[in-house]
Amino acid sequence: MIPWDVINLQDSVDDRLAAFNALFLTCLDKHAPEKVIKLKYNPKPFINRELRSSIRNKSQICQIARATGTLENWNAFKSLKRRIKCAIRQAETDYFNKEILSNKNCRGAIWKTIRRAIPKSPSQQLTYIKDTVSLSNQFNVFFTSVGQQAATSSRKLAVEHGLQVSESVLPVRYPEDELFYFRPVTCEEINKVILSMPNNKAPGYDKVPVKVIKNCLPEISDTVTTLINLSFESSTFPREWKKR
Repeated sequence: MIPWDVINLQDSVDDRLAAFNALFLTCLDKHAPEKVIKLKYNPKPFINRELRSSIRNKSQICQIARATGTLENWNAFKSLKRRIKCAIRQAETDYFNKEILSNKNCRGAIWKTIRRAIPKSPSQQLTYIKDTVSLSNQFNVFFTSVGQQAATSSRKLAVEHGLQVSESVLPVRYPEDELFYFRPVTCEEINKVILSMPNNKAPGYDKVPVKVIKNCLPEISDTVTTLINLSFESSTFPREWKKR
């Protein structure tokens, strides 16, 4: 029995969420410990047994050519290398064509096949010479000045085209049915949202799969609902949820 009641002893929503995470993850570590497995993935499924045999034969001929140094052996190696290269290209083309035709009614599978077929370019990791505080301040300055810059540009365009510019801003009144309010949520709504999440999505930083969360819903639904409603009431978005 998990003592969920200790969560209510905490004052802030951040402390309550931290207590919930500690209890939940401790329970998972005990009953469903994390395991690390190595998945075997064939990056070139179009290379069949015959091509592998030809590649091994090419390596042997290359060793012979290096050992003897004769022009005849080197020409034999180069000729076989060209034939294998053409055979691999043809096998790759046939493989991806077959994959696309077999998934012609599934756009997701087609795009996945296309992404696999496109050669990957080496990506460069961006590096920042400034500390995180300076970067955060620059982002804040940029986003807080967007409105002012847009207003200045609009005023300049109005002057250029001889339009009348009004400095006073009248408040806009929206219909009642278009207004948005935060309201308390129910367990049924939380369950519906979580159960609608796809199982194949990658887990968050806590490494808890979506499927595990769904299986634990009968036990954690009430607590999660309480945490969300407390977040609404206190106008505080928990720090831990910002990491997700």
